Amino acid sequence: MEIFSFAILLLCSTHLTHATNKLSSGESLYPNQSLVSENGKFEFGFSNFDSSVDTNYYIAIWLVHENLNRRIVWVGNREKPIDISQPCALNVSHYGNLLLTQSKKLIWSSNLRETQQVSRVLVLLDTGNLVLLDHMNSNNVTWQSFDHLTDTWLPGAWLGSRNMTNGNTTTFSLTSWKDINDPSSGNYILERGPLLGKWDFILTQVEDKARIFRGKLLCVPMLKIDDYVSVYTYAQMKNATKNFSDKLGEGGFGSVFIGQSSDFTEIAVKKLKIVGQEKKQFRTEVQTLGIIQHTNLVRLLGFCAEGNKRLLVYEYMPKGSLNSHLFKESSNSLCWKDRYKIAIGTARGLAYLHEQCRDCIIHCDIKPENVLLDENFSPKIADFGMAKLLGRDFSRALTTIRGTIGYLAPEWFSGVAITKKADVYSFGLMLFEIISGKRNKSKFNNRRYPYFPLYATMKMNEGEVLCLLDRKLCGNANIVELIRACKVAGWCIQDSEACRPSMGKVVLMLQGVIDVGIPPVPHSLLNLVDAEEY
Repeated sequence: MEIFSFAILLLCSTHLTHATNKLSSGESLYPNQSLVSENGKFEFGFSNFDSSVDTNYYIAIWLVHENLNRRIVWVGNREKPIDISQPCALNVSHYGNLLLTQSKKLIWSSNLRETQQVSRVLVLLDTGNLVLLDHMNSNNVTWQSFDHLTDTWLPGAWLGSRNMTNGNTTTFSLTSWKDINDPSSGNYILERGPLLGKWDFILTQVEDKARIFRGKLLCVPMLKIDDYVSVYTYAQMKNATKNFSDKLGEGGFGSVFIGQSSDFTEIAVKKLKIVGQEKKQFRTEVQTLGIIQHTNLVRLLGFCAEGNKRLLVYEYMPKGSLNSHLFKESSNSLCWKDRYKIAIGTARGLAYLHEQCRDCIIHCDIKPENVLLDENFSPKIADFGMAKLLGRDFSRALTTIRGTIGYLAPEWFSGVAITKKADVYSFGLMLFEIISGKRNKSKFNNRRYPYFPLYATMKMNEGEVLCLLDRKLCGNANIVELIRACKVAGWCIQDSEACRPSMGKVVLMLQGVIDVGIPPVPHSLLNLVDAEEY
């Protein structure tokens, strides 16, 4: 019967005459037409992905963005592109099937089995789901794109195993594109399966099923699995960095090199020393940064895990790390406006990690070295190798001490379980460094108050703040913002976690939305005075 409907396709089909989100039985969609969801967010039609090749077209669903390239979220004929210079169309047949044809040849079908004529309608929903409905009963979905995932997971779609209405169990997974211009099935699959007694997400490589990544997915408004911004070979990394010849920096973790991706974009490549905990830190970094995005978090572009080699590939941050600007003696030191912008941006990034992801992410190593700056001195938090993921059902995590001396909250040394307030404490200490241009762990040239955070909190209580400003700024600062920043830093470093604000509240404080009182001097700092006097 389906062959019959295909044969009369060109005889009984009609054209769309206006913009709509529906296509009824007997109607056809042609390359110069599209369906648009009622909310205008999604569009379905014919698209190509390589402007240099006119013959490879696909039926696809994409996000509608003004003045931006199409963000493809679903492709139908991903293995069989068509040449639109030849007659082609997508039709809802009288037997209820979706048929993509080119020059009377069937290219792709929804593959429904019907023996008699039915009346159905194809609708692009506001969720981005393309559904084939019974014309007489709109609740009867006979086919939907959400049941045939490609490389993108949209809200409402299912990932994992599910019992279907026909009694069969079907597994839904994502498969990456082959490359940026070719949506055919690539090398990586994201699926859901049992790991260590619990359900988790697994990214596997098709050829050998080698597990290269696992972990809970966090904050997924739309997840896209790519072959091209994800896993690299060591040879590719050597080529991208000119055999690791241009070093940006070095630390206990290893070295960072500047490189160039295949599309000539500058990248930063971190080459890790693998001596003990580094493999665990590598996994944590990929698990955390690979699945979250925020304007104040550095973007992980991919990684290399080949043999005993571990490399991480990030977006390149041309202004380097915050510490390289704060602590150097230079006439072109960061101005107050940039410092305040960096403080607010870093706070926003931490607030996102703590309060907006599905699981709370405690960074555990907030310091100027781990805040990177783009060309506009906008901050991005980096280095998630120490991060701790905390489920929303839990408020504390018992873990070994991690982080950097000079930025650790008191609870790290007491043996109690930590909370996200440990990051708040570290942020407060860093905020004092942003204000003063002085290292917290360095001795301060004041006999009575040798530790700068102590000096700062004491001076705040005495009503003096200008003396806390980095002398390299020569007093050039917004006095209201300076007072506000000093107070916020003082509240963040309180001994009691309960007395420290959340990072979301810190953002509001720094923005001036919430009034900030004068913080008390923490007892742990007052003890330093007593010890010095003794």
